[in-house]
Amino acid sequence: MLQGEKLIKSIYEALRSGPKWNETLFLITYDEHGGFYDHVTPPSVGVPQPDSMTAPNGFKFNQLGVRVPTIAISPWIKKGTIVHDALPGEKPSRYSEFEATSVLSTSNILLGLQEAKPLGNRMAWSNTFAGVLNLD
Repeated sequence: MLQGEKLIKSIYEALRSGPKWNETLFLITYDEHGGFYDHVTPPSVGVPQPDSMTAPNGFKFNQLGVRVPTIAISPWIKKGTIVHDALPGEKPSRYSEFEATSVLSTSNILLGLQEAKPLGNRMAWSNTFAGVLNLD
C-alpha cells in the first residue's frame, strides 16, 4: 500500500510543478474495494442494464456493486470539497448514481463533447461530477 501512495504522490508532485497544472484535473479512482464491509446497500432501483447481455444465471447487471472511492484534485476545486451525491443539474435521471462511467460522462462535459452519443446505457444514466470544479 505504501508503494501505491508513493506513486500517487510522485504523480501529484510532477503535475503540480508542471507547466499545465492550471489546466489539470487529476482523478484517482480505485478499482477494488479491498474486501471492506460497506454499510450502504448497492443501488438496484432504476439502474439500467449496460447492454443486452444476461449472465448464465439470469443476472442482468442492473444493480451497482460496492462503492469505490474517487479523488479529484485540481486548482479548480475549492479546498475541502466533498461530494456525496450529484450536484444540481448533474443527475440525468431520478435514479442516477455515481459509477464507473461517471468519469466518461464528466470527461465529455469538460472536453465539450456533450452532444456525443453516450457509450452505452450506463454512461447516459450516470451522474457527472463536472460541478465539483467550482472555482474560476
